[in-house]
Amino acid sequence: ADAVRRAVAGSEPIVRARFDVHLGDRILTYVREECSAKDAVAQFFLHVYPADEGDLPDRRGEHRFANLDFGLGDAGARTEDGACAATVPLPAYPIATVRTGQFDASGQLWAVEFAPPKGE
Repeated sequence: ADAVRRAVAGSEPIVRARFDVHLGDRILTYVREECSAKDAVAQFFLHVYPADEGDLPDRRGEHRFANLDFGLGDAGARTEDGACAATVPLPAYPIATVRTGQFDASGQLWAVEFAPPKGE
C-alpha cells in the first residue's frame, strides 16, 4: 500500500468516496488513508461497461458489463499505519462507464459511477 500511495501522490483522484479512486495507464487505484477493519474486509464491486457490448465475452454479455469484483487480499494490502490500497487493471477495450464501490453482508456500503476520460 505504501508503494501505491507513492505512485498516486500528487495526482487527483477521478472519484472521491470512501476510497479515493485514481485512474492512470488503464489501472484503477483505490486508496483509503484511515482504513477500518470493516473497510479492509468488505468486498469491492467493479462493473466495467464497454463502449461496444460486443467487446464482452459471451458469458458476460447478458449483464452488459464486465464483473471484476475483488477483495483487498486479491488486489492490495493493508499497511501497519492503517491505510488500505488496491490496484486493478481495466480491460483493454474502450470503456463507456465504470460503477464501483463496496458491499458486505449488510448490503452496499458506498458506490460511484464515472466515465473515464477519452483514451483511458
